[in-house]
Amino acid sequence: MVGNPGDPVGLDWDEHPNTGVTLYKIWRKVKHLGVMGSPELIATRNRGTTSYTDNEYTLTSGYTDDLLYYDVRAYYSTEGTYSEEEWIDAFGEEFAKRSLLSSNNNILPDDFSISNFPNPFNPSTTISFSMVRDSYVTLQVYNISGQQIASLFDGKLRKGVYKSSWDSKNINGYSVAGGIYIAKLVIEPDYGEKILLVQKMLLTK
Repeated sequence: MVGNPGDPVGLDWDEHPNTGVTLYKIWRKVKHLGVMGSPELIATRNRGTTSYTDNEYTLTSGYTDDLLYYDVRAYYSTEGTYSEEEWIDAFGEEFAKRSLLSSNNNILPDDFSISNFPNPFNPSTTISFSMVRDSYVTLQVYNISGQQIASLFDGKLRKGVYKSSWDSKNINGYSVAGGIYIAKLVIEPDYGEKILLVQKMLLTK
């Protein structure tokens, strides 16, 4: 486990000496408020790759609501089998808990929307969005070339008005150059069609 409090959870492992190992399967389970969740396969990496960053959770200096467990499991292609489970633990919390600043479910909007203020901005801006139905939501930032720069939220939300801040840093924690960036909001309601909303943002430096 690598990283400091506030960083995404980083995993490193040694290349398996058996050349029959062709894949590494990365599993995670979360103990939330004392209740252990089911193991979840979160990534698969080819042989030759010995690191992974879990951007859904950030490390904390002590126990909050969650205790994280990870297992990097080697896959033997010739036998079609996996190595034994070997879980390691870490203190952490969902990245969304840090990135989602506030919500107001007492306000019932009449449409889906997204905006940001200030715009232009330097170095941070607040992205506001509203939903008229309970939905699964992803909020991400892209550059004008279509590359994902940051992931601000990924999860289920109730209908209402929400605000999330972007500090002009990329997914690795480095400040990005000035220019035009796109906030992309994907809304998947409990019923109805998927909705895509975008907001153009100008970072001045």
